[in-house]
Amino acid sequence: MKICKKATSSDPCLLDRIENLPLELIDFIIEASIFSEPKGSHEALHTIMKLHRVEVGTVFKSRIETVFNSRSLQNHIIANWKMFPDFSRGEKNRLTVDEHASYDLASWSIRNCSECFQFLLRQHAITASYFCHTGESFYWIAWKDHNLEQGAVIVASMSDEHLFQPFLIDRLGEHSKSIFQSSTWSEPWFRICWDRVKTQSRSALSSLGTHEIGQICRFADPGLAQELLDHGLELGKVHTGYKSPWIYVMAQKDPEPMFEWLWENDYRPPEHFLESATRNYCTKAAGWIISHTEYQDWCQALLFAAGYTNERSVELFQVLIQQEQFPLRTRESFVCDILIRLVDEVCAASQQYHEFYQGAIFPQWRDDPTDFNDTISNLQEVAVRKIEAVNQLVDGVGVVGMKVKTRHAGLHQVMEALENLDR
Repeated sequence: MKICKKATSSDPCLLDRIENLPLELIDFIIEASIFSEPKGSHEALHTIMKLHRVEVGTVFKSRIETVFNSRSLQNHIIANWKMFPDFSRGEKNRLTVDEHASYDLASWSIRNCSECFQFLLRQHAITASYFCHTGESFYWIAWKDHNLEQGAVIVASMSDEHLFQPFLIDRLGEHSKSIFQSSTWSEPWFRICWDRVKTQSRSALSSLGTHEIGQICRFADPGLAQELLDHGLELGKVHTGYKSPWIYVMAQKDPEPMFEWLWENDYRPPEHFLESATRNYCTKAAGWIISHTEYQDWCQALLFAAGYTNERSVELFQVLIQQEQFPLRTRESFVCDILIRLVDEVCAASQQYHEFYQGAIFPQWRDDPTDFNDTISNLQEVAVRKIEAVNQLVDGVGVVGMKVKTRHAGLHQVMEALENLDR
């Protein structure tokens, strides 16, 4: 028997009739509607969830709470949807796991209806530690879908015990990482987990491997880093088989606060750090490195940036070239090297784009030549802006050969920028 999805407080006739029924029959209607489909009826669950929200103070609302909190419904869910209440019980029955099974209603709702999933959790029909018949935990299903909000709700609803258990059940008995370990993949999830396990900080932090520590460095701020240090975890320490923490911090949107924290706590950047920042287009990191350290890989980093042909490399190039440690006016041969690299790469990219155009590699270029022309124009604009940045810092340099090469390549905007540099 299904509850009509149109039954709301504005259409009370059906509810009035239901509320006049014996309580046992009302409970039966609620539970039967949920299981009216093999894996659970989302239509029925969603209607019940909405009715619970609007029917304040009614008998029906009270019976919904009674049914969803009942051991009967909880057992029915476990048996009917073939769920495991936690990893331990799933591990004991791992041979029954079917990785190709379809999702039950609760697992399906994680991805498709957050309201229904959270309603099941709040009403205690399920718990956050459940594993579905595929061997996946609720946590893992949310993680696969990159659903940060649902994952945070699941983590916050778990007991401490379950945070230290694996998030997948493998038929072969091979264990995945624990939920706490894997929470390092997401800042919100890790912070929730960390707040929960601080009282067990020694055992919790000792479970983190070098990969997990690196992941934390990707989002940690000075406050979190200091708190972890106070509990025995040194984010700034270089572990065996582990890239320098500076490399991970470099990937942050604004790495400077953590760079300052590392520096103030006597942790030092690795060699060729500026070059690494350049290869990864980390403009803010490059600016900090130049202003705080004296690295001899500046020349190599600048050559890398000169050779990049995408638009985001312009700001990076400008930051690198405007440093004061190596004034370009005294380094004419190196200026030539920069420009040669720039011209060689822009000409090579232009040639490749023309080959793509002639070979109809990109259908959009074949259908609309304007798009191709815009691509070549943008390519030249990037090179021109870099040449202009050089022009502001030097008194002139010989570029005859480079002008000839750009003219033959049809890159007239670049050629004109070089002519300005030669005056």
